[in-house]
Amino acid sequence: AGTLTVSNAITATGTGSVTLASDEIAITAAITAGTGGAALYPVTATNPIYLNAGTGAFYLSDGELDFITAPILTVGRTAHTGQIHIDSAITVPNLTLVNNTGGIEIASSVTTTGTLALTANGVGIVGAITRTGGTLASTGGAVTLNAATGIGSIAGPTPIVVGTVGGTLSATNTTSGDLYLQTTSTA
Repeated sequence: AGTLTVSNAITATGTGSVTLASDEIAITAAITAGTGGAALYPVTATNPIYLNAGTGAFYLSDGELDFITAPILTVGRTAHTGQIHIDSAITVPNLTLVNNTGGIEIASSVTTTGTLALTANGVGIVGAITRTGGTLASTGGAVTLNAATGIGSIAGPTPIVVGTVGGTLSATNTTSGDLYLQTTSTA
């Protein structure tokens, strides 16, 4: 299959969007999307996605994410069943993580200056957002968490820790599991 390498600028204007789908990806040049946003995901739906660490084939570093300018940056998709791992701190303008059944694991901080949305909700029956470290924050927009089988865990106890939110904070757990959030002032 090979690696999809973006080594020349990609630009979509107006309502245009940019979608990059490959099981391996490397970004070394600017990607600019129109109002349609940018979407990145592995072709093989069961492959995990690693953000800013890990050894997986679909690995996006904070530096690679910095090459992307889009009103909405979506990593993953509704058909994605491999887990999404946030392994080291990332800072981006806007970020939406989408996963069907593999869940989203937060091991380090995610900070946006706009919106931040995490969805792990496979048709309302499977998918959790878990945390082993880090904080979610959005200095200029909303934070939205949506899962089917838990956001944080009371049994751990491992809450999802939320820092600054520049808009609204919304958390929806549709099927089972805990809904456990904590602010940084008590973390």
